[in-house]
Amino acid sequence: MLPLQSGGQLKFVNVLLQHMYGPNDDASKFTTHVLNACQRNDPLLKLTAGEQARDLIYIDDVVHAYDTLLKKRHQLDATQDIDVGSGVATTIREFVETAHRLTASQTELHFGALPYRPNEVMHCQANTDRIRQLGWQPAFDLEAGLQKTIELEFNT
Repeated sequence: MLPLQSGGQLKFVNVLLQHMYGPNDDASKFTTHVLNACQRNDPLLKLTAGEQARDLIYIDDVVHAYDTLLKKRHQLDATQDIDVGSGVATTIREFVETAHRLTASQTELHFGALPYRPNEVMHCQANTDRIRQLGWQPAFDLEAGLQKTIELEFNT
């Protein structure tokens, strides 16, 4: 919940943030785990079949989205839910294969080695219509965001 004030009126915006990633992220997150394993050239990375789709959004785009909300607070309702994501549902398999390619990893990817979790959500995708109406759009697609993460995380 992001409380904002505009013209003396307090507004509450519930930011529905999708799957954020970027450099120096928590090591326990799936995206970081995959990037680290690929960068280290771990011998084997066991994965599900990777059919789950996730809306992955690079950290700089998240910061820009919050900045947009603050700057455009006068255009917001008193209470409002706003999705923040890339607006694109990327499969886990596509994410892993892209990370693998961009790190030039020799890690063997074993898709299907792990079962899906019980009640696994198979599709997450933000409806970015409202935040785009406020003038925001993501600057990074998956490849560009992963490339910048790799450069900042591993090439410094």
